[in-house]
Order: sequence, then structure tokens, then C-alpha cells
Amino acid sequence: ARDDYCSRLDRLLASAQYGESERKALDAAATQLGLPEPLARKLALDAYYGWLLDLTEGFGSRSSDAKAELERSAELRACLQLEPSAVGELYSNTEIDASVLSACCDALAPGSEYEAMETMQHLERALDARPGVVAQILRTS
Repeated sequence: ARDDYCSRLDRLLASAQYGESERKALDAAATQLGLPEPLARKLALDAYYGWLLDLTEGFGSRSSDAKAELERSAELRACLQLEPSAVGELYSNTEIDASVLSACCDALAPGSEYEAMETMQHLERALDARPGVVAQILRTS
């Protein structure tokens, strides 16, 4: 059951469709497979973490696509029904929010410092990153 649900999560991420119908389909799959809700949320959080890791690597080769995907992270979190506290704990424990934003900052085309800061702050909000992550990245880059 667990493997089947993980496969469904993988297909969801590959499809990049994060709407209400996809959320309902995940709920139905968890119920059908007999997965307890906490386990389904844990697997969804693990899938989100993997998605963020993939984005971190994507900024090197396909930065515009990765940036567009990152801008949709709130949609994905809503589809996966991730609690803000669980996401915050993930970010604190792994610092994946800083890794993704740092990779994005490195991939930004040279331009004005103001534009870079504006773009990074927009992405920080989309990611719902920990406060101050972008400021720290911009100070060290």
C-alpha cells in the first residue's frame, strides 16, 4: 500500500498538476489503500522534500523551468495537504529551503542587485521559507 501511494505521489509530481481534483484523488487513494492519514502526510512530506531536491539540481541546467516550478510550490503544498508546521520543521531540520533558494540565486542572470533581491524575496514567499533565509543568502553571495 505504501509503495502504491508513493508511486501515485511520484506521478503527481511528474504531471505537475496540483489542483483540487488531484488532492481528492490522493485522499481517495489513501483511503482505498487503508493508509492512516499521518502516514499519508509523512509520505507526502517526503515527496515534497524529494521535489525540492530535484529543483535544487534543476537550477543548473534548466533554471527558468526550475524557477517556474518553485513559484508553484504553494500549490503543491496545498495539494499534498502539508501543514505549515510540518513544512517548517522540514526546512529547519534539512535547510532544504536555503539550498533551493541558494541554487536559484546562483542561477540568476547578472542584473541589478534590486532585481535579484526582488526575485529572491518573491521565491522565498512562494516557498514559505524560514524568515531571513534570502537575506542570509544575499549577504554571502
